[in-house]
Amino acid sequence: MSHAIPKLRPRAQRGAALFTALMFLIVLTLISLAAMRSSTLEMKMASNDEARLSAFQRTQAIVDATIGDTDNVQVLGAVGRRVCTGGSAADTPDNIACDDVDRGDSYGVSLASDTYDDDVADGKIKVAVTRLSPAEAPAPRAIGTSAAVYAVANFKIDAYYDGTEDGLGRGRIVEGVMVLISK
Repeated sequence: MSHAIPKLRPRAQRGAALFTALMFLIVLTLISLAAMRSSTLEMKMASNDEARLSAFQRTQAIVDATIGDTDNVQVLGAVGRRVCTGGSAADTPDNIACDDVDRGDSYGVSLASDTYDDDVADGKIKVAVTRLSPAEAPAPRAIGTSAAVYAVANFKIDAYYDGTEDGLGRGRIVEGVMVLISK
């Protein structure tokens, strides 16, 4: 006798498991997209911050190189005398023209390092040094010197760096410099 195994009819499937799985996948996809978007934004913010800091450091290095050449902060000369990386207003950080300077080179301000020459020529670096006080201005008491022995000459150095073409940011620093002069 052969016993036949009764065939079970499949129950009518309603697709609840499929619907639940699809909804779960959609939620996971949305969360993943939001995380990717957030990561991309944070990466751009970090890059911008790095460029800002790099530009600040480069601009400070330009100020240091300017101070490093004593010809840029000459104590001889009138109050208001202005020496720049170029003679025209377009060559200065604040678009104010400079005094004519004959130093035997192509620009007035000489940076202590030749590494900046190409950037100066391309207009990426602009520097203006302005004399603020006469040569015989009294030295401030805070520096611990005698006004009878020392005088000071004050200068303003305005340095601008624009490395945006190279993704290096843009920076500007205006800094005061005091040169101590023995009487």
